[in-house]
Amino acid sequence: MPPEVTSVRVNDILNNPTEQHAFPLDEDRLLQWFDSATLHRARAYLQAGKVLKLEYSDDLSQISAQVWGAGFSPYRQNIVLAQTDTGWALRDSCSCPVGHRCKHILAVLLRLKRDYSQQQLRIKQLPQLKLDNWFTELEQLQQPVRDDSGDTVLYLLSYGQAGLQLYPRRVRPMKKGG
Repeated sequence: MPPEVTSVRVNDILNNPTEQHAFPLDEDRLLQWFDSATLHRARAYLQAGKVLKLEYSDDLSQISAQVWGAGFSPYRQNIVLAQTDTGWALRDSCSCPVGHRCKHILAVLLRLKRDYSQQQLRIKQLPQLKLDNWFTELEQLQQPVRDDSGDTVLYLLSYGQAGLQLYPRRVRPMKKGG
């Protein structure tokens, strides 16, 4: 018996509505809030993997993190990003002795920028990945299956209100070849 196949909506694969958004804070904006020495130290923290935990809301307005410092326990950061008429506003706090606008806060923002950019790239590539996976599955289904029943898989392509759909059907040739 041929493998069971489910209906595939080709429109869902090709027209997956993914919007790509750029990370709202570039290096110029960060340098308005932090000096270059803090930026240098924050990059070192990021490269050393000291940003342990990072959580953020979908709109990036609420960010919480933990970053290893010099002590025996990580420092905790809370960051609020808000878009204003003049750009982006930053409210931040850190449990380190500096308290705010420190290398720990900036290391979190740099990690967030890196992770967010990677996530947006994956989202952009998702429709192509889904289509590639679908074709791979289709190729696997077309591998010859030893089946003495004489059944064949017939693929019906249909277009209607639900969009373009592909339906597999198991068919058997008629005795007279029809």
